[in-house]
Amino acid sequence: MDKWKDISSEFDAVKDTKTQGWQKQKKFSEIFSNAYHLDPLIASKMWQYVIDTHENDREDSKRYYVAGVFNELVNKSKTLTEGEAVNLLMLNPKRLDMLLHFGYKGDFHQNTLLNIVIKEFIKKGKINEAVSIVEFRKEIWIKYGVEYLYANFIKCNPKYKKNTLRFWRRLQKISNKTVAVYAENTLKLLIEADSSQRACDIISIKLDSKKIASYVENIMSEILEAGNTVMKNIDNFMDEEGNVNVEEVRSAIQEERRKLKKR
Repeated sequence: MDKWKDISSEFDAVKDTKTQGWQKQKKFSEIFSNAYHLDPLIASKMWQYVIDTHENDREDSKRYYVAGVFNELVNKSKTLTEGEAVNLLMLNPKRLDMLLHFGYKGDFHQNTLLNIVIKEFIKKGKINEAVSIVEFRKEIWIKYGVEYLYANFIKCNPKYKKNTLRFWRRLQKISNKTVAVYAENTLKLLIEADSSQRACDIISIKLDSKKIASYVENIMSEILEAGNTVMKNIDNFMDEEGNVNVEEVRSAIQEERRKLKKR
């Protein structure tokens, strides 16, 4: 009871103020997370009250109170886990719609938030919902390359491998041809990475050799590291319209792997 009293008191003190600074987002992340751990529905109502009250205060208010607060919850202050933050976001689906339409202008930052949502959808088997986000973002979603993000996602969360592959197979069928082709190539990469992991597991089980298993694991790490290096310079592989040349990216990644082997 005392906890609710403290939470309510802190919320009342800040909920109607019109300032928009990082300190306020940080405060909301603390209030909403504390409320969430007691009652997610009340936390959701608190967040929605703030959005409804202030969304027209300034031109960037929708972004500040939705994308900004969500980013504070999951990335900056990390007062909630990714799963908790997405669950709180989705307790009112209107917030995801606002995140899509009024999110960060920077494509990389916005994609980072949306991929958190997509991965949680994948975990829950909500493939249609995950695909819908990509259909909305179109080529912007693949602007900085996401295949290695999901290869690493499978590696760290093998129980979601099947759902992740389902997601990418669905992306092959969407109307946007650029994304569909990208998905086809990514699926090949994910299957290749998965085969390497299974080979690692088989070697480890049959031969009980840590050295051999470690060798295969290092191959996968090389692929991921090379991919991350190339993605940092993804603008070099884009045309004037922002489309990514997938083949050039793959060639660059192969070259990075060769450099890694020479170290």
